[in-house]
Amino acid sequence: MINVHRLLARNTIASFLRHFITLGIVFYLTPFTINAIGDLQYGLWAVVLAVAGYSGLLDMGISTATTKLAAEFRSKGKYDDLNELITSSISLFTLFGIVCFVLIVLFMPSYIASINKTALGTQSAVVISALIGIDIFWVFIANIFTGIILSFHQFHMKSLIDITIGVARLFATIVLLNAGYGLFGLALIKLATNVVSSVALYFVFKKQMPNYRLQLKKPDPAQMKNIIQLGGKLFYMTLAVRLSNLTSPIIIVSTLGTIWNAYYAVASRLATYGNEIVYSITAAFMPVFSELYAQDENEMVGELYLQYTRYVIALSMPMFIGVMVLGPDFLGVWIDPEYMAKGGPALRFLALSFAIVGLQPLLGRLIIGRGRVGFYTKTVTVGLVINILLSIPACYIGGLTALAALSAVVSLTFFAIFTVYLGRSFQISITDQLLRCYLKLVPPIAVFILAFFFINDRLPSNSYADIFTKAAILVAVYVPVAFMTMLSAKERSRIWRTVAFRGRQAG
Repeated sequence: MINVHRLLARNTIASFLRHFITLGIVFYLTPFTINAIGDLQYGLWAVVLAVAGYSGLLDMGISTATTKLAAEFRSKGKYDDLNELITSSISLFTLFGIVCFVLIVLFMPSYIASINKTALGTQSAVVISALIGIDIFWVFIANIFTGIILSFHQFHMKSLIDITIGVARLFATIVLLNAGYGLFGLALIKLATNVVSSVALYFVFKKQMPNYRLQLKKPDPAQMKNIIQLGGKLFYMTLAVRLSNLTSPIIIVSTLGTIWNAYYAVASRLATYGNEIVYSITAAFMPVFSELYAQDENEMVGELYLQYTRYVIALSMPMFIGVMVLGPDFLGVWIDPEYMAKGGPALRFLALSFAIVGLQPLLGRLIIGRGRVGFYTKTVTVGLVINILLSIPACYIGGLTALAALSAVVSLTFFAIFTVYLGRSFQISITDQLLRCYLKLVPPIAVFILAFFFINDRLPSNSYADIFTKAAILVAVYVPVAFMTMLSAKERSRIWRTVAFRGRQAG
């Protein structure tokens, strides 16, 4: 039996550190990039990345299915099946990468020209498109190696690689943009760092499977069946998620104009980052759930779900609520007051949407780990397709704010549906979810919000120091209340004993 708690703690901390450091890099690079290339080119770059992101549709759930199946095969000692699974996945993704490169080189230059012919200046749309196309090829390859090493619980190595690459990207961006390379420089940096990352991931992969020989060959029929059975069901949901995320910039450009996409892209990036942190720190749970289900430890899975859902929402809610209440002021200081005025209201609704999603942080990990994803994928797919269809009239009627408010409504609907679904299909009752997770969250969140209204008019928000001071006060108020209400007496006692023990060791 794997040491679940120690494993989850190590991997969660590693993932959190990766995103915390990356957060600092993003906070610096976003305003720097906008100032270096201008609002118009930044809006265009966001659209280019969105269009390139459609290549991820070819993933078809394969990378997630590979991680789940690899953890299951390893847990059962089926290493021949594991080798065939890896070879089949690599062969498929190599083909997908080549297809994406060809499509992007053929069609992206004309699309860039159709958006705004003057935004690129003297830079070549063909060259930029070619760099993006090659980059996507490497991303496909990296996804397979990432999926395998995560099935071996090597989250700390993945975090180390991402942190190193992030720092390199920071310095490279500063140098190339200051030298005037513009979007060409951004595309070149994206490609170079992803190539290095892919190579590093391969070496970590080889350390876990030293006897595996990398090869391209016709996928094994049995493994293709395994991949398609799970990945095929995930594909529809993945398709809907990507379409929802990637269609918004295109809708905004088409209805409001390119510069409005810059306002939305910055607000969305700030709101999304909290969701990405939660998604990253919970990634360790999926292979663990898969292994436990393979060993018929169903009761333990349910207990872990409730316990760690409570921990994750206790830690993450201040982040979501903080962005909701302080985010617009931060936009004004971080980028420009115009971004606060144009994107601030949308930011509040986007943060609310991710806060609602954050109330079920382990939902997808649990369902995919079990391998029964039919209802989950169908529900998410239908909901997000409806969201896409309603996005166009919402944008016309209410602009960025209505577009973001729509996402909050969709998230609330998903939360209600899946709360009931967990009770019916996983024997995690609604009562247990309410009593052990959500009702315990009410006192600290209520104190957090009351403290915000008390200090907001009394303290300014004109600088980073002002905003971080407010945030520190709110967290200082939240933590002791959350400590008392979100944790049991036994859990609090264990924490105090650990702190005392570490203190004695340090002394």
